[in-house]
Formats: sequence, structure tokens, C-alpha cells
Amino acid sequence: MTNKMTYVDALNTVLSTATMTEEVAEKLFALRDQLVKRNSSKSDKPSKKQAENLASAEHLAEVMKQVGKPSTVSEYMAADPEGLGVMSNQKVSALMRVLESAGRVEKTTEKRKSYFALR
Repeated sequence: MTNKMTYVDALNTVLSTATMTEEVAEKLFALRDQLVKRNSSKSDKPSKKQAENLASAEHLAEVMKQVGKPSTVSEYMAADPEGLGVMSNQKVSALMRVLESAGRVEKTTEKRKSYFALR
């Protein structure tokens, strides 16, 4: 398996092997330092909105557990008018896709209608 070359690796290679003017070298060193700083400041912590969406997805899973049978997004929204019912259909569908991509929900389609159930 080969290592993927990053921009920082490429800049380090050029800076150590190529001959260039002082001004070009100075700009490339500044660019490399900027990339290193930007990469180190990234956080794996989810944003506030992502955390809210994960909580909403967990609530959707609880509603699905209560319903206990494969149902459509609209049926799940009707089963929980205080929680899911105040969200848009698109929002609940997006939360359903989150659960589906995590492998917690199984999707079946009958007559162009999608039914979702917990695995």
C-alpha cells in the first residue's frame, strides 16, 4: 500500500530538492506552514448542528421501535406529532438516511413507496 502524498509532503520535497530563488522559497515555506497550521486546527468533534441531528436520529429510532413495524416516513411523523411531526418530511427523511447509512435501518420499496424498519 502506498502512502498518499499530501500538499505538505509535496512542498517539503520541493523545498529540499529544488533550486529556487530566496523569494520563491520564502513563499513556499509560508504556504507549507499555513497548511500545517490549518490541518492541525481541524477538530473531529461534531458541530452543534451535527450533534442536534444525531440526537434527532436517536429519537427517530425510538419512535420506530415504538411503532414496531415497517412504515413510511409520514407514518412515523404521525406516530410522534410532538417530536417528528413538527419537522419537515425532508428533515425526517434525511435523519432516516443517517440511520440507514449507519446500518440501523432497513429500507424496502413497494409500489414506489419506501418503508423503513429497524434491523
